[in-house]
Amino acid sequence: MSGHDYYALSDRARRVQGLPPVDSHVYARGNGWAIRSLCRLHDVTGDPEALKTAGLAADWVLGQRAIAGGGFRHDAQDSGGPYLEDTLSMGQAFLALYRSTGDREWLIHARESLAFIARRLRDPRGGFMSAPIAAGATGVFGHAVRSIDQNAQLARLANMLNHYTADASYRRMAMFAMRYVVGAANPNELHSDVLLADRELNSAPIHITVVGGKKDPAAQALHAAALQFPAEYLQVDWWDREEGPLPDAEVSYPRLPRAAAFACTGRSCSTPVYEAAGVARAISAALYR
Repeated sequence: MSGHDYYALSDRARRVQGLPPVDSHVYARGNGWAIRSLCRLHDVTGDPEALKTAGLAADWVLGQRAIAGGGFRHDAQDSGGPYLEDTLSMGQAFLALYRSTGDREWLIHARESLAFIARRLRDPRGGFMSAPIAAGATGVFGHAVRSIDQNAQLARLANMLNHYTADASYRRMAMFAMRYVVGAANPNELHSDVLLADRELNSAPIHITVVGGKKDPAAQALHAAALQFPAEYLQVDWWDREEGPLPDAEVSYPRLPRAAAFACTGRSCSTPVYEAAGVARAISAALYR
């Protein structure tokens, strides 16, 4: 029975036919997707359980699927690989966790993931390979496979890390990925990640920085409000001065007597915002100056 026929049945009728088998393997790539979704659920709803589950999943993948140097296996044992999509997916997940929590450990893991990709999967012709060429491979198997969508996603991730860290190597990595994408993409076919990568590499994200202690309820409220702003291309930093300088040490903010948020675009920044309800207004004002 085809899936089209099976899922058109009622629940009762499907149970009569029997339940399809469930894939019990646990993949790094799929966990990365789930972690990002859980982070977004938390950002929008404030549900702490969603963020807790995302963190637990990331810890599990780090413990069970990690490869020395920042990469990840697809499954418990891989016959090929390492595959770009697994380490890419987890790098995206780590950056989502950093934005949602302000915990710098997640940013470190994201940077390690990109370092692994740069070392192991860079293709000299441009872009990054979906997997290394197997030793002794001949014929078509001796040529690296590159994916337009994976390289576009990688360009977006590297671009965001450039904004979070002011490390120019990520900008170069993003442009190297796009070197392949631009040459390979068919202009008559729509690749949403290609269009988003092009837009993001040519503009700055909406950037909100919360300055205040991680245990300060006012700073917590400001951070929650920042995460709720409805934008995909969104950078959120939470600067607790006790943790040292921001990852992007080039950015400076005044020392104030209480927690505050600052909303910036590529053109301007807001004055300090002290109330969570004012964060969205400050961003909108900065956008349209």
